[in-house]
Amino acid sequence: MKLVYDFGDIVLYCGSETTHGYTHIKRQHKAQFAALAGAVGRTWEDLLWFSIAWADHDPDATRFNPANGKACASRILHLANSQGLVVSSLTYKTIYIAGTGQVITSFPTGSQCRNQDVGLSGAEPMTTTR
Repeated sequence: MKLVYDFGDIVLYCGSETTHGYTHIKRQHKAQFAALAGAVGRTWEDLLWFSIAWADHDPDATRFNPANGKACASRILHLANSQGLVVSSLTYKTIYIAGTGQVITSFPTGSQCRNQDVGLSGAEPMTTTR
């Protein structure tokens, strides 16, 4: 596997268009990141990097499923334009394998990590990673 970036506990590899990693995120979520990043003069990759880094180092919410090893870390990011006006406040989720930190996917969304993001059912919260 080709390493794209090591964020610390979470690691982004090239991956596969259909299942995981940078290539999957580029194919499935680039347009979402690009639309948000363009409003503040950034690239979609800048925003992807920021979202994974903040989810890794200071998540607002986490979930972990010990049965399948999936974990979720999410963080609200406030994006400001060149005049300092906040033009977007949105949650970004990063789903990854807890044991290795390997990113499955990352995307902007309207909610923090939930049990269903890692394959758990039942009342919130059940387990967290941090």
